[in-house]
Amino acid sequence: MLAGLGSAPLWDRDEPRNAQCAAEMLARHDPIVPTFNGDLRTHKPPLLYWGQMLAFQLLGVSAFSARLPSALFGLASVIAVYRLARTFMTAVGAAWSAFALSTMLLMTMASRAATPDAALIATTAWTITIWAGAAWRPRSPLPDDNGFYSLEPVPLSTARWCLVWSFSGLAALAKGPVGIVLPMAIIGCCEWSRALSMDHHATTVADRARRMLAGAWRALQSLHLPWAILSIALVAGPWYLAVALATDGRWLHEFFFQHNMSRALQAMEGHTGPGPLFYVGAILVGTFPWSAFALPVALRAWDLGRRHPRARPMLILAATWIGLFVTAFSFAATKLPSYVTPCYPALALIYGHWLWQVASQPQAAQPRWLLAGLGVGSAVGLAIVLALGGLSMPPLPELRPLVLVGFALLIGSLLGLALARRGQTQLAIRSYAVGAAIMVALLFSIGPALASRSRSDLTMLVERFTKFPAEQYVALGGGEPSWVFYAGRPIPELGSNDLPEAVAALEAGHCVIARSEQARRLRQHCNGLGMPVEEIAAAPRFLEDDDLHLLRQR
Repeated sequence: MLAGLGSAPLWDRDEPRNAQCAAEMLARHDPIVPTFNGDLRTHKPPLLYWGQMLAFQLLGVSAFSARLPSALFGLASVIAVYRLARTFMTAVGAAWSAFALSTMLLMTMASRAATPDAALIATTAWTITIWAGAAWRPRSPLPDDNGFYSLEPVPLSTARWCLVWSFSGLAALAKGPVGIVLPMAIIGCCEWSRALSMDHHATTVADRARRMLAGAWRALQSLHLPWAILSIALVAGPWYLAVALATDGRWLHEFFFQHNMSRALQAMEGHTGPGPLFYVGAILVGTFPWSAFALPVALRAWDLGRRHPRARPMLILAATWIGLFVTAFSFAATKLPSYVTPCYPALALIYGHWLWQVASQPQAAQPRWLLAGLGVGSAVGLAIVLALGGLSMPPLPELRPLVLVGFALLIGSLLGLALARRGQTQLAIRSYAVGAAIMVALLFSIGPALASRSRSDLTMLVERFTKFPAEQYVALGGGEPSWVFYAGRPIPELGSNDLPEAVAALEAGHCVIARSEQARRLRQHCNGLGMPVEEIAAAPRFLEDDDLHLLRQR
């Protein structure tokens, strides 16, 4: 999560928006009102911005310091999963769970990006970890053969509930209402399950119905909702109130109605997908390399839940956590893979327990399923090697060294296959784990730096910004957030047809940044006015069949 964190410039569009927002807040000494390019930014609450502002003060404004808060939030999530898993199982099983989370593709990506996803994952994970750590008490210090402790439910003190909801308040500062509603729903469902587990007297259908209703009422009471409201309000309320007063309510209106309600009711920015299947696919990709074993892991979890009561508290929590996130965002019209990443800690619990069993108990491994998963890993590794190694031309030739990523996974998987066929399942899964960890480490530590070598358009602009720090710019036809961040000042954006405004900017001594078509039209317009225009520099656009031009009056 930390290696090579600042080796690549910030990636458009979200990373530089967030980083520049923090830089502008820091420059104004204003921790309340988020702005980007001089305009109010209502997309997200300020927890990430505050972390970036602190990093900028300590380390200076850079890509590394912009991403550092996310990396630290990612590490906090790994610690939370270890602590959460220790509530239910042995230390070695908990370590496997933490290891699984730290090497999931999308979790690692979120922990290396200057976006608020890692903050939401960490605050959600700690909300549930603090609750679970107090809600269950081991009856015995000795685990069973499956690594689970015998637990008894215990009520939480008011102080512990206040601590739980305080972390939910932090989640609300990370990304808004989702940081309150879904953790509260998860804990509420689990409290309901705990209430039902303590009542075994129902025999008839009517008794069961009364038991369900009574359990739901006890669960609702156990949440200490007045204290929840007070704790969340004390943590998150001051900033929400301050930003409402400072912006005459505009920030709250746009955030809640445009960036929350509108995203739920209609697809925004083309982000849509086929209901629950979208998130099933997103989770399989996002949790790779461990999703290669998704089917045997799911079957093993189902068997444990049916046969072993000690496993049920953790499995019920994990299933509720995953199910509520997937269900809630499946109903939302706007869909992004990152929306369900806060349930990855729950997936890590299940994957981690399975990995521990296979690595420590050969009899728990199902040889055919293990071979199938290792085969999937081998196929993916081979596909990466072939795609980047010569059979097909990659879209970016600079990425060819990433063939090492494919080799790491391929070698680990093939060695695992050979060991599994000889019955050495413990060494087989360890071999795969080492190959997978090297794959993820290489992919994210050197991959972005290699890809950024093709960003010649941004390189051209950064060189110009550095050489002439006082020069002013306008973007004809719209700009990219990274231009604003690396310029360190606002860059006004003009529409494609705003040629008179562009001419006025040139006459004022400003430079115009334009794509090829807009640059051609501006030259023609200036020629018609008898105004000489010169091109300072040009460079190909990243992953586009177009060039970026810098123009000024001659």
